[in-house]
Amino acid sequence: RVFGSTCFVHNLSPGLDKLAARSLKCVFLGYHRSQKGYRCYSHTLQRYLISADVTFFESVPYFGSNPVSPEPLQESTSTPFPTVINVPPTIIPHQSMAPDPPTSRPLQTYQRRRPTSVVPVPEVIPVPEVIADSPPTPPPS
Repeated sequence: RVFGSTCFVHNLSPGLDKLAARSLKCVFLGYHRSQKGYRCYSHTLQRYLISADVTFFESVPYFGSNPVSPEPLQESTSTPFPTVINVPPTIIPHQSMAPDPPTSRPLQTYQRRRPTSVVPVPEVIPVPEVIADSPPTPPPS
């Protein structure tokens, strides 16, 4: 993109009726470092804007090649010096575009769990119960 060219930033402000302008004429300043979008300046709002929805007119400079055209001198003018027009400088309030400092969160450290010792459990073997249907036989004498 051409630095200093005319661009139009899409205006998404609430409260616009259907006949209101949908874009703001701005001058293209470049790309923002910490945000996605184009950095532009609106002279009508006197604000810096960052937007990804921008239409560029790269062949049209925002500031014309001759912004102040001097009046033509008349033949009867006898001054040896050309007419000088003093234009006072326009003071534009600077709005800081520095990103907000990141919020600090407490440092979290993760550690691997230690293996727990496994205590062997003795295996229990079920013993079948013997049920006697007849009375026990006496031992031989």
